[in-house]
Amino acid sequence: MVDTPDRAYLGSGLSYPFAITTKIGGIGRQVSSSTTEGVEKIKDSILQILTTSPGERVVRRDFGAGLKVLVFEPMNNALLDNIVFATESAIRRWEPRVDVGRVQVNVTNKNLGILTVIIEFVVKATNTPANLVFPFYLQGVDEGVPSVIQSGFVGA
Repeated sequence: MVDTPDRAYLGSGLSYPFAITTKIGGIGRQVSSSTTEGVEKIKDSILQILTTSPGERVVRRDFGAGLKVLVFEPMNNALLDNIVFATESAIRRWEPRVDVGRVQVNVTNKNLGILTVIIEFVVKATNTPANLVFPFYLQGVDEGVPSVIQSGFVGA
């Protein structure tokens, strides 16, 4: 595999979440870890940021978005705004390879407390637009919430 400047900048490595794959065929069984590269590696990094709480990592105590603390909050406009703000802030701080465009939170299922966070971003090295859909599950649900909250911020 040839290492191009874009590939070197975008990165390659183990996939997140980590997975072991097995292949049967040829001579015996082959076991390997799954890897990602390019834009998919950036998406893996964003998922790590969103699923990590500050204080969780020993060496980098302030790493993460802190979204886990919001799962017990009532579903209202303040919660949706907090999710947008925490997502935008964490990605801007911890993922230097992208410019965050729009972050939108959709109420997918109000009764079950299922939200969908849609993150639009541009890869700086290639000027390629991309997006990531992140499901967010609440433990308690309140009524009276609009079905979409989004940020209007574009650029860095």
